[in-house]
This record gives sequence, C-alpha cells and structure tokens, in this order.
Amino acid sequence: MVGTTCAFTGHRPHKFPWKDNEADPRCIALKETLARQIATLAGAGVTEYFTGGADGTDCWAAEIVLDLREKNPALKLRCVLPYGGQADRWSDSARERYHSILRRADSVDYVSRQYYDGCMIDR
Repeated sequence: MVGTTCAFTGHRPHKFPWKDNEADPRCIALKETLARQIATLAGAGVTEYFTGGADGTDCWAAEIVLDLREKNPALKLRCVLPYGGQADRWSDSARERYHSILRRADSVDYVSRQYYDGCMIDR
C-alpha cells in the first residue's frame, strides 16, 4: 500500500511542557496542527493509519483519524500495540481514551499479549 499509509508515534504527555493539561494553548495548537496534517493526507488519498497507541500523540492522532472517518469511511485506523496491558498503569482518563480508541479501531494487533523486556521503548 505504498502511498496510502501513514503511521504515528510521538511524545508521551510527560515529555511536553504542559504534561497532562490538554487545555494548555500549546497542546491545543499541536492537536490542531495534527488534525490539519491528517486531513491533508486523507485528502491526498492516504487511507490507512497506524498507531502504537501510546498515551499522548499516538492517541491524539488516532482520535483525529476516527473523527475524520465519520465523514470519510474509507479511512482505516489500525492499532499495533506492544502488549496487552499497555495502558494498565495509566490514569483512569487516559485508559478510558485508549480503550475507546481500541473499540472503534478497524483492527487491533499485539506484538505480544504480555509485557517482556524490549517489547516497547519508553521515550
């Protein structure tokens, strides 16, 4: 699928100056930029979007794809996750967001069902 695929990864909330405060103007601006870029890609024919599902940028991009998919059902969100319990130690709100994304994704695949040393890299 050369030319029709996009994959996301990015910073986790603890790496941003605003941490978990998504009401921060810088976070809002980042999400708006992501939304514009994803919409541009979709308009250019990119239909397959992959995310590793990490908290922060990965989940924000996934939600944007899901929102755009409501108007363009050709868009597909594919979650390729490091292991089954990825979100187990996240905050309640982050876990709820993550599971909502997984429920609405077109596919969910795991590198491993259980954690093992090296199945994911924390940035």
